[in-house]
Amino acid sequence: MSANKVAGSVAAGLMMLAVGGQLPAQAQAIDTASNQYAAGTAGDLTVEGRSYSRSEASELGNANEFAEESVEIAQARRRMTGSAARGTNFVGVGANFGYVDDTSVALIGKFSVADRVSVRPVVAFGENTMVQVPFTYEFSQMGTNVGGFQVLPYAGAGGAWSNKNNNNGETDESDIRLLFVAGVDVPVSRDFTVNAQANLGVINETEFGATIGVGYNIGNLFR
Repeated sequence: MSANKVAGSVAAGLMMLAVGGQLPAQAQAIDTASNQYAAGTAGDLTVEGRSYSRSEASELGNANEFAEESVEIAQARRRMTGSAARGTNFVGVGANFGYVDDTSVALIGKFSVADRVSVRPVVAFGENTMVQVPFTYEFSQMGTNVGGFQVLPYAGAGGAWSNKNNNNGETDESDIRLLFVAGVDVPVSRDFTVNAQANLGVINETEFGATIGVGYNIGNLFR
């Protein structure tokens, strides 16, 4: 390993630790010391009174190169974890239980409109039809790990429209309600997220139900 590479590696490694708050004193002295070493004006690399021989500096340089790579990997993992913790947009299919119908097929979705704020439309088809459009806030700081999967809670409010058909298949009653929701997202892979949501509709009559489904992740389209 050349003197320039050793000095640069040592400087980078110690500066890296200094940024983490571990070696602030060494960070202040490393520029001068490494420049002297690279220029050949010092026999050994000296930092804060400690001298490193050329062989020790070489070993230290190799160790710091490994440390730099480890830090880069850790930072990448933190970015991935942070992204997972914020969740992702998705579209999917599931089932609606109790709201308007006992059981019906539901189309679900999540589309982020701001940091931690999303619109989550639900359209359910059965004997009757239901459309929900809630805006939700994601409590990512309250997320927890269950069985190796992130569980990300949210809650919000919006509006819901539903109609009830008579025995002839004709619309007998149509309602618009204020809607309150609470649920969780569970990213199970890079491509899929499991969603479960409780729905409470009020005004005129009270409707309560839940939707459970699996969404295909489509990234963050609007952020």
